[in-house]
Amino acid sequence: MTDVLERVPVIVRSRLRPPDPHPDEVCRTRLLSRLDTSAEPVTLLAAPQGSGKSVLLAQWVRRNTDRCAWVSLGPQEATLCDVWSAILQALEPICGEGSGLTPQGRADPRNLLDRSVPELLNRLAEVGPLILVLDGLDSVVDPRAKESLSHFVLQAPSHVRIILSTCRPAAGPVPLLRATGRLNEITTADLRFTVPETRQMLELVARRTVTEEEVSFLHERLDGWAAGLRLAAIALRAGRPVGLPQEIIDYIYTEVLDKTSPEVRSAIVRTSILSELRYGLVKAVAGRKATQALASFASSSLFLRPIADGWVCHPALKAAATDHLIQTDPAMRQVLEERAWHHLAQEGDLLGATAHAFEAGMISQASELVVDSWPLAEPEYLVECVSQLDPEMDSPVALVGAAAALARGRADVAHQFLKKQCEGAGAVRGLLCLQIGELANARGAIDLPLHANTPGNWCQVISHLVVGSADLWEGRLDTAIKRLDVAAEAAERLRYCDALVRALDALVACSVQSGNPECAREAAMKAVDVHRRDPSRSTVPAISLAYLDVTGLQESGARPRTGSPPHVPAGGPHQAAFAEYLRASSARAAGDLVAYRLAQSRGRSVLKIHQAGALLCALLGDDPCMLSAHSEPVEELTSRELVVLKALSGPLTLPEIARELHVSHNTIKTQVSSLFRKLDVHDRAGALHLARKRGLILRGHHDELTSQSRHGSNFVHNIIDSSSSRTKRVAAAMPTTGRSSPAPRSP
Repeated sequence: MTDVLERVPVIVRSRLRPPDPHPDEVCRTRLLSRLDTSAEPVTLLAAPQGSGKSVLLAQWVRRNTDRCAWVSLGPQEATLCDVWSAILQALEPICGEGSGLTPQGRADPRNLLDRSVPELLNRLAEVGPLILVLDGLDSVVDPRAKESLSHFVLQAPSHVRIILSTCRPAAGPVPLLRATGRLNEITTADLRFTVPETRQMLELVARRTVTEEEVSFLHERLDGWAAGLRLAAIALRAGRPVGLPQEIIDYIYTEVLDKTSPEVRSAIVRTSILSELRYGLVKAVAGRKATQALASFASSSLFLRPIADGWVCHPALKAAATDHLIQTDPAMRQVLEERAWHHLAQEGDLLGATAHAFEAGMISQASELVVDSWPLAEPEYLVECVSQLDPEMDSPVALVGAAAALARGRADVAHQFLKKQCEGAGAVRGLLCLQIGELANARGAIDLPLHANTPGNWCQVISHLVVGSADLWEGRLDTAIKRLDVAAEAAERLRYCDALVRALDALVACSVQSGNPECAREAAMKAVDVHRRDPSRSTVPAISLAYLDVTGLQESGARPRTGSPPHVPAGGPHQAAFAEYLRASSARAAGDLVAYRLAQSRGRSVLKIHQAGALLCALLGDDPCMLSAHSEPVEELTSRELVVLKALSGPLTLPEIARELHVSHNTIKTQVSSLFRKLDVHDRAGALHLARKRGLILRGHHDELTSQSRHGSNFVHNIIDSSSSRTKRVAAAMPTTGRSSPAPRSP
């Protein structure tokens, strides 16, 4: 008996209960709800070390204390007897006596598999519902232990809910459970902290308020990894600047890299310069053995996520490995960067090759690749590359940087890049002029000949786009359509997304004004589709979104917003103004005079009086002087402020207006002060003069309402009630339009 007891593994009792709660824990409510509502008998949590699996399960178990058994199988490698001794001992309080839980049964592997485990399954079938948590399943390395656990999970009664947690890719019974619909999976993506959870974690641990920039940087850099966020927050608490603290690198080395073979560790470090560990690229950069070593590591760790032709390394592991490479062998890093550049350039991946050439300090090669990669490359990335190359960049690089900046609506950055002269700079300057609303200068900036139907490069595409757009806003629709058609066709051929979206957006305006709703709808839907497929490569198609919105073809979310400043989309103020004209036309057709006036006012406020062009002058007001003479947009008025403004045009004093509107005198004074601030005036007369000039109050409005006020004291109510009859008169005097099509007006 003594010999048997000596062979019985001693189970530390802390392994049979969940870890104690930490005061800085973040309650993962969304994941706890998933665990509560899951109907599958088996739940698998598979994610890298430090993802918060044990903390989440401990939180859940503490909410389900009745009939719950917990087993921590790690941190040391667990043999068959270790595993089953711990499970049997954890279930003993629930299963009671007579369940085969004898010292002999725990010490003899054969007796465990042939007698104790079957008896345990029989006993579990009789005891009713319970929960069994097996945390750290990756510690089980004994093949017999793995096989016996698989059989146990598959044969367990359906009322026994089993929760498995592992840091390794799923195996064993998982494929069968998944195929039979008996498995609930919580993956790395599920366990990744959301932005609000990241903020909560950082503030709890750092014990201070964190900024949006700190939250955004750490969430993106660490990919919502729980352990990394906690370590970064500890560094913030110590007063260190936001970044990747040494504690994270130490954790990665201790928990991940030090537990791998030298070959695997070397492969991870050498390939840390790569964003994707594709087989061919890894072989070219680090050799064939590195590919084999990474495959071995991926089979035992979730820090490598599989993709179609390789893997993607976890951001924290990549950062730690890169830091190690920089500190221990910077010369080797440059060699690896050059190998990556050469391989990607041969493959035709210009953007990837540019990044590695830049990191290797190969400025001239990086410049050439920047020029060759446009317009296919990511605009934001090219802007960053060109900014880093300055002041050594040459003129073609600056030109590409300016075009990329304009694709993101960053006119100020484009202006900085366009200081150097080179062929094609005029075309980009013309696009910049349209971006900032300088119509008069746009056409004059073009310095390239316009080939009728065959723009050979992206600069010539921009030339056609600029000239066509200028023709549109100046009212020359026939030539505008021809130029814009050529620009759109060439941009699509070159895959120049920004030029394509701009050209299609302008063609929508042309089609509306030409009375061709079919062409307008087709161009609008294509522009919106191109933009939404990759919003980072083009400006917002404001006209297309507004057209689809007012015609009811698509919910764009671009409806007029009352009480907020007018928004000039990245495409420029002329697009914004025409989009507001479409909304004004729709509001007019619906009989909503307030919305009509608001949209007209927004359209006028984004344009400069001498840069509007004949078309928009005709559409947004009978008199070009109604357009704002200010270069800065003016805040729009709320519907309540419009009522007060119209009331000010009558004979009532402020206390009388307050009484009619059933508000206090102080409320009216506050609204009037807001009116004066938004209109940039100092008195009632100035406000009324500017309001009539901008069309916020109809001419003759004062005489009409003064006449109404003689018949009773409800002067302000007459203002509101008169909107209905006035709307009917205005609508009757204008072309009839339905919601299905905005009313075009010829310039």
